[in-house]
Amino acid sequence: MLLERRIIFMSSSLPQLSGCVHAAVNLVYPFSWQHIFIPVLPSSLLDYIHAPMPFVVGIHTSLRPMVERIIGDMSDVSKIK
Repeated sequence: MLLERRIIFMSSSLPQLSGCVHAAVNLVYPFSWQHIFIPVLPSSLLDYIHAPMPFVVGIHTSLRPMVERIIGDMSDVSKIK
């Protein structure tokens, strides 16, 4: 996160997903995340992962095939399952 990369968290449990994303952002204390931060990204906003800037987003695993199709050519995205 300190390298300001694109980070995607995936989980089948929405409460656990949201908690993990919030915890990860809090781990950079005393710094703060200044970029896109979406704990649980709805499927209607899935195009946000095309953003040309650093982000931290959480995505439900049911959207995994669509996400992998979108980020297949993006080598600077870190996926955390």
